[in-house]
Amino acid sequence: MMITKFKSYLKSIGIDTKSLLERIEEIYMDCTAIWGNEPQDIFVDEYIDSEGVRFYTCVNFFYQNYFFAAEQFLDRDDYYSANIKKAFYFCKITKTNYDFKKTKRNSNIVIEFGSISAAYGELKATRKNCDHAMLIYNKYIKPNLFY
Repeated sequence: MMITKFKSYLKSIGIDTKSLLERIEEIYMDCTAIWGNEPQDIFVDEYIDSEGVRFYTCVNFFYQNYFFAAEQFLDRDDYYSANIKKAFYFCKITKTNYDFKKTKRNSNIVIEFGSISAAYGELKATRKNCDHAMLIYNKYIKPNLFY
């Protein structure tokens, strides 16, 4: 069963329907079955279109040295994992209406990171999820950048 802090995070970004929570729970169970232990953090990529509709595109579970992602998770079981320990050679942050301290209704951030060996990742967030994207960046991406 998914841990409480993950459920609280999901609720904070507007994921509160039973079907969506059950789908993410199913992916969480697959993740723990594949890796044999519980992840430390969760992040859901999401964006808001020009009409104000929020879309959720990818569920990411983070461990100390690797991550597990489910792209287009609403209708597919399409999983991938990657080692993140000292794996990233670049990081690009693009933000709008976000000052790294306080989110606004129209805040958004995209954090891209990758390596020369074609490993690539991206975190997309809006509103309060911007703060969570920065938490994931500071905990997992930044410490694993090569300088």
